[in-house]
Amino acid sequence: MGITPDMQVIRTAIEGNSLQQMRAKEDRAKEAGEQSILLGPHKSKGEDRRFVRKGSVGGWRTKLNQAQLRLIDQYAGDMLDRLGYERGLVNEQQAEPEVSTLGV
Repeated sequence: MGITPDMQVIRTAIEGNSLQQMRAKEDRAKEAGEQSILLGPHKSKGEDRRFVRKGSVGGWRTKLNQAQLRLIDQYAGDMLDRLGYERGLVNEQQAEPEVSTLGV
């Protein structure tokens, strides 16, 4: 591409987006009263109410219902394949029962 990467900018971006940093940013935004679809009120309590959860590999598959997994597969499935990731519908038994695609 003819672009020389700035390693300091890359390091700063990585450090600023670690799981701990992302959770801290989420906490600060909530404390400041910021509202968004991601920071909006949640019915659940504790860790489940967070947007930035545990950061476990593939954890999203167990949090999304079948309709949500199908949407991801529909819109991002080919890209997931090209990048070497498994699609969300690979292990359908782990997903929550289908309810609604709203409220993600």
